[in-house]
Formats: sequence, C-alpha cells, structure tokens
Amino acid sequence: MEGRDHEEQMAITQRRQQRLQDAYVEALAFAAKVSYWASMVQPMVGPAPVPPIPDLGEQARVEALLRAFGSDEVLTLWERWLEVVREIAKDDFLLRLYRDARDQREDSGIDHAEVWGRLSNEHKPAEITRRKQLMDQVAADLGSRTRDRSGETAAIDEA
Repeated sequence: MEGRDHEEQMAITQRRQQRLQDAYVEALAFAAKVSYWASMVQPMVGPAPVPPIPDLGEQARVEALLRAFGSDEVLTLWERWLEVVREIAKDDFLLRLYRDARDQREDSGIDHAEVWGRLSNEHKPAEITRRKQLMDQVAADLGSRTRDRSGETAAIDEA
C-alpha cells in the first residue's frame, strides 16, 4: 500500500513538473518572438519588414500559464520584461506618429531625437537584459542551471 501511495505521489509530482516545463517553454518562445519584433522595430537604416507582435490571444494564454504555474520570481521578472516591451511599443508608436506628421508637413510636438535615444539606448538594451534574467530564472526553476554569488548562471553538472 505504501509503495502505491509513493508511486501516485511521484506521478503527481511528475505531471506538475511537466506542466511547469510546458508553461515555461511556451513563455520563452513567446518572449523570443516579442524580442525579435523589438529588435526590428525602428531600424537604424531604412524601413525593414517587422514581424508582427504576438496577438492578444497568445499573450493572454502565456500570461495565464505563468500565473497558474510560474514561480513568484518568474512572475516578477515577466512583469519587469513586459514593462520594457510596452515602452518599446510606445516609442515605436510615437516615432510613427512623428513620421506621419512630418510627411504631411505638420508639427507632431514629438521630440524625435529624445524618443529615438530612449528606444535605442535604454529600452532595446533593457529588453535584452530583462529577457535574459527571465530565461535564467526559468532555467533555475527547472533545475537546468543554478546561480552563483555573482548572479551568473552555470549549468548544473548532471554527473
């Protein structure tokens, strides 16, 4: 009887771990898509095709998965990453408004240089940094990496 209870508990733990892993992999795939979008928004040279940002349905699904299965640490890092993604989207919107107004010989009141500087020098680099922090915490939660005192991650020796 005791062996059977242990087996059932092990099966429950395994299913829980698989759900966590699936949720995290889906969240990281979503973050990668958004990161590709963010890196291509407002390129330095000429217009270039920008991949679409994932739709609201996909965003909602990933958010639900993380809220259902993610650790508090991952949720905090997720929110910090989303903050900077929203800033990139806002910068992109303002720069498009500026260009539209300029093309129609109107004054948008938007400081192009200031917005461009924020996007290029603050928000895009912050997106990369925050996504890496998120990825590292996911890896740590899944047991594939651990943090040392410097905050660097290292692969766990499976031997």
